[in-house]
Amino acid sequence: MRYIQRYSSDLSQVPTDITALLTIRTTPRRRAHAASALWKDDHMLDADVRFALHARLREEHRHELAATRFLDELAIAGRVRIDAAVLNGSFSGYEIKSARDTLRRLPNQVEVYSKVLDFATLVVAQNHAAHAIPLLPSWWGVIEAVDTDGATTLRAHRAATQNPSVDPRLLCTLLWRDEALSALADRDLDHGVRSKPKSAIWDRLAEAVPIRELRDLVRESLKAREGWRADALPLPGGAPSPTRAKLSALPV
Repeated sequence: MRYIQRYSSDLSQVPTDITALLTIRTTPRRRAHAASALWKDDHMLDADVRFALHARLREEHRHELAATRFLDELAIAGRVRIDAAVLNGSFSGYEIKSARDTLRRLPNQVEVYSKVLDFATLVVAQNHAAHAIPLLPSWWGVIEAVDTDGATTLRAHRAATQNPSVDPRLLCTLLWRDEALSALADRDLDHGVRSKPKSAIWDRLAEAVPIRELRDLVRESLKAREGWRADALPLPGGAPSPTRAKLSALPV
């Protein structure tokens, strides 16, 4: 658990050297049975994959860090949480399945992710890949996490393409009530709903705003939030920082 708290979403600790970015070493295990065959089969943890993914994402977005927000465990309608979300010119999400995870929740996660994300990618351990990939829509990307002698390496299997169908109503639930109401007021569409519950405000927004505009609205609202769940982190050399979100444990 200490490893997760220390490294899972702290992008400032990710090495910037490109060689190190390609292969991230995991923390040495101290247990006497670490060399057992069982351990060798399934010792890759969520935190190992997450740390490697953060390194990869920071490298991919190194030229746009000031305009990019990184979040871990972003909740969607109380149903699932996106393991790693990237918000810049699009809304991208990554679902992690390490060697010790199961695929039990993946179908539901895929269904919900596919209703709100512009781009979605499964980051999956090698032992799950053959079973997991057939569960994905064709537009989902796949990154394979391979463990060799304690090192977690991410290998691109297929690139994500844009989601062809976003659910506007579910997308609206990512907005706070005041954010959604403000969006309606800006468009002179708030009459009759100002005192209504947030569900009515979301309904009006989903019905009245074109999906492309709605995608931009939700993404920029999430990026602009202050005093929320994410804290700014300094980067080496004083570069503008992405953000940090606290992890919370979820079943897999």
